[in-house]
Amino acid sequence: MKPLQIPATLVVLAVFSAAAGETWVGVRIATRDGSRLACLVNDHGGLAVKRAEGAAAKVAWTEIKSLRLSARIDPKLDAEARAAVKDLLSDKYETRNRALERLRALGLAAAAALREAQNSADAEVAAQAHALLGDMAAKGGGEAGDELLKADGTKETVTLAEDSFDARTRWGYLRLPLAALESLELLSEAEEAALKKDLGASKPDEIPAEASAPLPDPAGSAAKRYGPEDENVDAIIQGRDPGANFLAGMRVAGFDRGASKDVQPKAGDSVEDLYAAWGALIRGDGGNGKAVADDLEQIMGLTHGMSAACEVDQVRGKGNLEVHFILPGAFDPKTRTGRPGGVHTAGCMIGKATEGKIGFEAYDARGRLLARIFNRQDANAAAANGMPNEFLGVRSPVPIARLRIYRVDPKGPELLRIDDLAFDRVGPADRDERYSAAETLAGDRIIGHSVPVPGGEKDRIALKPVFLPATLPAWEIKLAGLARFEPAKPDLLGDALTKPKHEEDAPKRVRIGGPLHAILLQNGESFRAHFIKLDKELVTFDLAGGVELKLPRGLLRKVDLYPDQAAPGETAEALKVADGEKPGVEFKQKIIGDNPAAPQKEPEKKDPNNNPAQGLPRMDNAEVLAANLETNELVVDPKDGGGAWPIDLKTARLLVFPPDPKAGGGGPHDWVLTLRQGSRFEVDLKSIGEVEIVAEFAGGSVTLPAALVEAIARRPRKE
Repeated sequence: MKPLQIPATLVVLAVFSAAAGETWVGVRIATRDGSRLACLVNDHGGLAVKRAEGAAAKVAWTEIKSLRLSARIDPKLDAEARAAVKDLLSDKYETRNRALERLRALGLAAAAALREAQNSADAEVAAQAHALLGDMAAKGGGEAGDELLKADGTKETVTLAEDSFDARTRWGYLRLPLAALESLELLSEAEEAALKKDLGASKPDEIPAEASAPLPDPAGSAAKRYGPEDENVDAIIQGRDPGANFLAGMRVAGFDRGASKDVQPKAGDSVEDLYAAWGALIRGDGGNGKAVADDLEQIMGLTHGMSAACEVDQVRGKGNLEVHFILPGAFDPKTRTGRPGGVHTAGCMIGKATEGKIGFEAYDARGRLLARIFNRQDANAAAANGMPNEFLGVRSPVPIARLRIYRVDPKGPELLRIDDLAFDRVGPADRDERYSAAETLAGDRIIGHSVPVPGGEKDRIALKPVFLPATLPAWEIKLAGLARFEPAKPDLLGDALTKPKHEEDAPKRVRIGGPLHAILLQNGESFRAHFIKLDKELVTFDLAGGVELKLPRGLLRKVDLYPDQAAPGETAEALKVADGEKPGVEFKQKIIGDNPAAPQKEPEKKDPNNNPAQGLPRMDNAEVLAANLETNELVVDPKDGGGAWPIDLKTARLLVFPPDPKAGGGGPHDWVLTLRQGSRFEVDLKSIGEVEIVAEFAGGSVTLPAALVEAIARRPRKE
């Protein structure tokens, strides 16, 4: 691959000084905002470190595989943590409680102050500090020192002697402070050779651009308890769908089956990786015990069947549970881990317990406490006919990376069981979704603000990295070198989607609501959208957010106006043509009333001139001439010599069109575009702008607001 273009205004790599004797080492650094960059750093005879005993030494780069850096804390946050530790000695309960909450909210920023507080003369302060540090360790953070993983597989805790790295990257010459870095990994020989070929052998004469460490956002300030308080609680508890309820659009893990319907756990079976495909890993708190399926208590929620519990000393429910979110598709069965993910809403039903004895905590990716709530046993208990089951949930603008559900009194009689673990879309937890993310074919990942490309070129995108000062120019990435792009998610997504670019000029037409229809194209692609209109030349769809898509009608193969709806959060099955299915119309066989066993109302009599297909199950070998969902009119020619029939579109379920192998639009396409509501399309990418993405899809061009798009990724090529 050709080297990516480097902005001349950032750094000029063409001029080098001959630095005799200098050697360069290839490493991949990860910044704390989620960026990853391949770079060359000066060998300097090894990596300077301080070991636990205080002795300074150098470790040869050939001995190193990776280095995980402990957090370098902003001095202001460290001072705040030390002040909170002093407040733990206050005579006032309110002051002590506020200090404890602040230390939890600071998370890893309080680690240094808490380590010192463990040696406090006050036994209670020392115990509280020890407990908080233990909780941080359980979350995989807060450890003292940097973790050095050697090439031979051994680990060692050290402290880097340097305070920054001067790094040559494909994007310029950068000075990266350790406070901005999360990890460092040695490149393979092939990766290092490719980078050296791109950058040359000599050090640039320029002063490196200074990177900065991002300040952590305040955690938990806007996180709130979430639950069914405003819904029909009785219907939810008893498993009846009351309509648009508080779990709409969320995945619900009921523990009766896994992410695959074929996996149905029995009591005692592990459920730890049961929903890994959905992005949820269930673990015993702090690695204590194992999460298993449980049938000893039926929790009155949505599914009523199996629940989950942590088994400790062969007792189910004696331990606590954690839920770790990972990006769907990122699970590695060997390590049983995946790329960290985050959700904004999560909760579960809990088993019977005395009020205030079950705690529920949500943490972000940095280990900061976002919210802590306890069971209340109020409306839910009454709704469940006295069964003391309750939904505990949290909603947070900061991504929730981990949940902890625990028994408040470890020695108490309460056992802990959960059911109906619910969570919304799992997004990245290692980046703030207010920024965009771009991954290159060369392996770099850049988190930053999307900005207009100078000159308006359509063959590239421009990002201002989070870790660089705003005064420096944006980095440009050509689409030819792009592997994946994830647009920023606006805070007010709904407003962004409902307002057209030129609202005063936008055509006025009725927006169709309700469930999406299932669409199948001639090339085999299937997706969900609102089928709006069909005429002699075009078929019109509404995609999520009201974006209109027009395609040649010859591309259409089948439309299901009443498709089966997937469970909350699950991906809908693709539409297919059944064996021997003929072109024409299949009509809906309507059941009147909610209960098919109840007495049925007399069907409404309709004028046969307006509904000649009344009572027919199918109209085979017919031609669908036109359709309009806004007027509920369907025009069909049954090919019996009698001409076209107008039919009420509400009576139709399936519209089937004859196969046409020459319809076109089949690709192969180079990109896969995924919308935030779950639909996926294979497309040809034309441009990525600051607010819009333009792509060709199945022979038609569509312009999508970037806010609608989850990601656009280059389709893997088969060797």
